[in-house]
Amino acid sequence: MDRLKPPTELQFTGNVSENWRRFKQAYDIYEVAAKIDKEDQKVRAFNFLHVAGPAAHDVYKTFVFEQEGDDAKLDKICQQFESYCNPRKNITYERHVFFTRNMREGEKIDAYVTDLKTKAATCEFSTLQDSLIRDRIICGIRNVHLRERLLREKDLTLEKCVEFCRASEASSMQLKELGETQGSSKSIHGIKNKQISTKKSQKEQKPQHSTQSSQKREPDKPKKRFKCKKMWSFTCTQKLSGIWEIMLKL
Repeated sequence: MDRLKPPTELQFTGNVSENWRRFKQAYDIYEVAAKIDKEDQKVRAFNFLHVAGPAAHDVYKTFVFEQEGDDAKLDKICQQFESYCNPRKNITYERHVFFTRNMREGEKIDAYVTDLKTKAATCEFSTLQDSLIRDRIICGIRNVHLRERLLREKDLTLEKCVEFCRASEASSMQLKELGETQGSSKSIHGIKNKQISTKKSQKEQKPQHSTQSSQKREPDKPKKRFKCKKMWSFTCTQKLSGIWEIMLKL
């Protein structure tokens, strides 16, 4: 008994009805696990009040029991707390909360189904509970393609609906992991190809630089035609000057 951690104290702020439901569920598990359910009624009753906490003690003092000795019986005490925490249940509001509960972004299908079952427990759906949870799953999931698949399925039960959603969720995660793996391998190949192309371009550019440098270093050769023109003009000038000298002597 000492090794088991008891549930947290019963809270009377916020959603008191939901607080009581959660506390009672946790305490029932704790009582059986700690073997307190084997004890007599008085031990069970006061152990319950001890775990419930000081705020529950104050509420307990306000209870009026029908018969003497009921204040030491666990079932009678729990009935009083049930009436106190659920003074008036609005079924319309509870069903509104259920039918407007959509799957949140990033939420797992198991968490979504668990919350729907929890909300359906206070809606008094009776024999329609499983079918209405199934319908809420189909309408509330975020995957449009999966919704179309579920709507085409004949005689779809709640169990089959949940299995389809789990399989779709698992395959989506696997595809995502495969895509990340392929993307990393493509990036590695891209880097290698880029390095190879860079080396090739460097090799192709090297002879071009050597050719250009050799062309720049080679001195310009004087063109022969310019030299011939210069010699021809000089010879012509000498001939003309000799002719003029002969004519002047005459």
